[in-house]
Order: sequence, then C-alpha cells, then structure tokens
Amino acid sequence: MKKWSFFLVFCAIFFSNLFAQKQVQVAPDGLPMIWIEGIEIVAKAPSKKEIRESMKKQQEYHRLVYNVRKVYPYALIASDIYKKIQTEIQCLDSKADKSAYFKKREKELFARWEEELKNLSVHQGRILVLLIDRQLNQTTFDIIKDLKSWRSAIFWNMVAKFFGSNLKEDYEPNGKHKDIEFIIKRDFENS
Repeated sequence: MKKWSFFLVFCAIFFSNLFAQKQVQVAPDGLPMIWIEGIEIVAKAPSKKEIRESMKKQQEYHRLVYNVRKVYPYALIASDIYKKIQTEIQCLDSKADKSAYFKKREKELFARWEEELKNLSVHQGRILVLLIDRQLNQTTFDIIKDLKSWRSAIFWNMVAKFFGSNLKEDYEPNGKHKDIEFIIKRDFENS
C-alpha cells in the first residue's frame, strides 16, 4: 500500500509539474500529449573505404548514364536499318541478288557510320550490342548470322569476347541490365 501511495504522489507531482510548464496538452481524442526535448540520433560515420566505394559506384552509374545516352540513338537507327534491309531482302528472289544487295548496303553503311562508331569506347560498344538486342529482340550474333554467315558471326563474337563482350548475350531488362532499362525509360521513353 505504501508503494502505491508513493507512486501516486510521485506521478501527481511529476504531471502537475509538466502541466505547469505546459508541456502536456490534451489531444482532440482526450488523451494527454507530452512534448519532450528532441533527441538527436547520429548515425555512425562511414569509413573512408565505404566513402570510396560509394563514390566509385556513383561514378560508375554516371558513366553508364552518359554511355546509354550516347549509344541509344545508334541502337534505334541500327534497328530501323535492319528492319528496312529485311523487308527489302524478302522482295528479292535469288540468293545472288540478296547477296549483291546486302554488299551494296554494307558499303553504304560503312561509308556513313564507320568513323562515328570507331570513336565509341569498348564499354559503349557493349551497351550498343545490348540495346540492339533490346530493340530487335534478337541478339547481335543472330543478326550477323542472318545477314552474312554463321562463320562471320562466330568470328565477330570471338573479337567481341577479346574485348570482354559477348554478341550472344541476351538483354535482361529485369535482371542484370535493369539500370540500363531504367535510364532508357527515364530519359527517352517518358519524354
């Protein structure tokens, strides 16, 4: 009994002191609200290694954004050219006519695009290969195989592998290429 009476006296003094300082207010639902001093919560400062890693990831992402913005228009142009070539080749009858037509178009395309595409970095080339797959839903390996030959496709895939790329790689918008997909949707498709 003494404990309860002591507790009640303590609570009465504490709450009367709070009401006197106007730190307790009554909410619209009738419950008391007590305002207390703010507590500052400070997170542990990141280590230098964590800061470096964070900055490195940020730089890599900004580099990816720059490269996607630079290469995406080429992927759109390449997919349009491929679709036109496919429709025009289907109109031709003989294999010799198709081969002659493709060689003519290949020379025109090299004359027009070779210098610009030579100036792309290896990383930009990898992204271009992925974006062409995204646009056509067909790997670059399959495109080369359709237009030229399987030998040529294997040769160019070996060259690409020498530079750390793979012409057979599928574009995965919800997998490992989700950052590229996000950049394209944010910068190109929502405008």
